[in-house]
Amino acid sequence: MRTSHPQTVIDGIKRKIDFNQITSWSYDEDGDFVFVEEGIIAWMRPVILVTRVDFYVIGRNDTEMSLKEYAKFHSRFVEMLLAYFPEDCKYMLVTSPFANENDTKNIQTIWQLH
Repeated sequence: MRTSHPQTVIDGIKRKIDFNQITSWSYDEDGDFVFVEEGIIAWMRPVILVTRVDFYVIGRNDTEMSLKEYAKFHSRFVEMLLAYFPEDCKYMLVTSPFANENDTKNIQTIWQLH
């Protein structure tokens, strides 16, 4: 997500979670965000850069994440950002699995769908 103040966005998400304004997400001691409505399938790890914050999917070690779960997880996170931080979201990009080196590798591959 491109933003002029990435740390402020991260702090804002945590503050809204702490004050129960965002109830479908929580965060853990590592600062990773967790979608809490349907059980923990993965975590979103924020990585703060100068003009943006990147969020990477950290999957569970004991379960392979399906492509549908990967898509749903991202869409719920983007939904939350747009709903609560529209003025901070200058530009967002969601990539497919394996498009970067930081997402979990424990995701169903496209070859497993056929």
